[in-house]
Amino acid sequence: ACKDVLLYCIGLSLLYECQQWDTCLTYTNSMLRTAIIHLLRKYSNNRANIEEKTINEQTEYKLKQALQYIDSNLDSNLPLEEIADNVNISKYYFCRLFSQYIGVSPYRYLLQRRIAKAKLLIQQNPEAKMSDIALECGFKSQSHFNRQFRNLTGTTPCNYRSSLN
Repeated sequence: ACKDVLLYCIGLSLLYECQQWDTCLTYTNSMLRTAIIHLLRKYSNNRANIEEKTINEQTEYKLKQALQYIDSNLDSNLPLEEIADNVNISKYYFCRLFSQYIGVSPYRYLLQRRIAKAKLLIQQNPEAKMSDIALECGFKSQSHFNRQFRNLTGTTPCNYRSSLN
């Protein structure tokens, strides 16, 4: 008697499929993968999760998409729901994944990127109005821009501009 019923059934399915004249390669490959994963999970001394790599690759891909989306939309209002929808995951799961892999919350990352863009704009055009830079970086008001700039850099945007000379 076979002790591993699942492996036995997979083997029978593969045998039957291989005996057919019009073998479906997709089905056969799928069954082979299933058998391999089952063998590794059940009989391997290495207890690493086989699916973990795939999940991490998918997560990494989605996070890269989210980062690109954030960077390309810094000048607009970006609610968490919009970013999460863009990568097709719930906002709660997205927030947890983002914080876990990037090391900061999505909101903090967005602020950091906006301030980095503001610094670049100030360097490129020292004569520009701070209110214009604030709007171009996605801040709703200059006072919010000033406060966030000071929180992240330790100085105001005007003082930052002065320090460049």
